Amino acid sequence: MKREITLAIETAVAGGSLSLFEGDSIIDNWIGKKEVSRSEELISEISEILKRNCLKPLDLETLAVSRGPGSYTGARIGLATALGLKDGLSIKCFGVSILDAFYTFYNSLENPKLDVIAAISFKKSEICFQSFENYFDKKGCERILPQITSFEKFIQFVNQKTNTRVILNQKLYFDIENHWNIDMSGIVNAGEKLSDHIGQQLIKGYGSDNLKPIYPYAL
Repeated sequence: MKREITLAIETAVAGGSLSLFEGDSIIDNWIGKKEVSRSEELISEISEILKRNCLKPLDLETLAVSRGPGSYTGARIGLATALGLKDGLSIKCFGVSILDAFYTFYNSLENPKLDVIAAISFKKSEICFQSFENYFDKKGCERILPQITSFEKFIQFVNQKTNTRVILNQKLYFDIENHWNIDMSGIVNAGEKLSDHIGQQLIKGYGSDNLKPIYPYAL
């Protein structure tokens, strides 16, 4: 029986990450340690993660790649790598917003009765976030476009919200926990393996044919 193999690529946040899926199960990961993944390193790590799992590039069936938001350079590296694999292997490739993936991750944790703010660290002193306002009289939720803001303004914004969950990547979670006066009880750490969320978003049917980076706007 052919193995259903999906490779998820996330390079827009921190050092990036890779996740390998068989069906809907994660079978391996890689996390980059540098600030931005280099294309040669990413290709090398993709080769290594496949080799560790007795797979060849031709065994890949689907690619899920992060469109960001996050590092412009990082997102472009991930998208260019995914497009190269897509064309070279003639396989399917889908783009995913990491902030949309955080929202879906929250919905998998508990009954989605609360509004959600999904956020990632952006550059050295900024945050990129997106609000998802749930409406229970219709399907889905209203998405407010991703925005860039300072730590101070983000904390003020979160403190003004009630009945809201905040989903953060691990670095941002610890930065806020250690340096800012805020109630952490409503804040969820999405971890550092962000490619896991990218792959799971696709497997749940939320991938897009759009393979262009997401550009947030400044407040």
